[in-house]
Amino acid sequence: MSPRLTALVAAVVAALALAAPASAATLRGTVVHLNHHAHKVVVATKGGRMVAIHSRRTVRVGRVVRVNARRLRNGTFAARSIRVLGTRHRARLRGTVTYVNGHRRLFTLSSRGASVLLHARRARAARAIAADDAMPQSGSQVVVDSDIDDQGDLEAKDIKDEGDDEDGIELEGKVLAVNRDARTLSVSADDDDESGEAVTVDVPGSFDITQFKVGDEVELVVTKQTDGSFLLQKADTDEDDQADDDDTKGDDDADGAGSGDD
Repeated sequence: MSPRLTALVAAVVAALALAAPASAATLRGTVVHLNHHAHKVVVATKGGRMVAIHSRRTVRVGRVVRVNARRLRNGTFAARSIRVLGTRHRARLRGTVTYVNGHRRLFTLSSRGASVLLHARRARAARAIAADDAMPQSGSQVVVDSDIDDQGDLEAKDIKDEGDDEDGIELEGKVLAVNRDARTLSVSADDDDESGEAVTVDVPGSFDITQFKVGDEVELVVTKQTDGSFLLQKADTDEDDQADDDDTKGDDDADGAGSGDD
């Protein structure tokens, strides 16, 4: 082999060696949400970061897990293995509020690949709603400390507002309707359509609106408009990044582990 070819091979090997670890990750946190439509679990890390992980295996909300995963092109992950370590009844979540229903006291917290529905704490009986019972505002970045009940629902106990999201709001959902004349999409307010509600996304003329079909799972980057609707900036679908979401093998375990708030 010539010196030049040897050097080229060495460079390729070195590049592959550097690239491989970057696509793999070991994640640990609490399962805070299941998206049955897209076959995802959402894990909240200790600091509150929500990580969307493709997996055909179902792991109950509240389980503490360690996940060996591969990073996908869209910034979500495909699980290689999931191991249950315990159970927690509390979790911290960080994200951007993309839907608010004050009457039902529901709101959605969104981040890359996930839009998670939370129940806001209700005012105590016989007193007015205090400041800490106020609902968060759509478009704001918040940190939420929540309780996890026996049904896997999240109840927000404390909400800290960290200001408006000015960098592009990421939301995940299912396309419920496409209005080509008005150039709007109706997207489920939370990614698993648990709320039964929708948010409106305006589609600029620079996008081919025919690419969107009712039932599509979409990952959108949007900006909030003054009327409360969203303006589309970027769109992806989950389908291209799910090829390996059934790779989980070996030590996946939905129920077998001890419990404790570790």
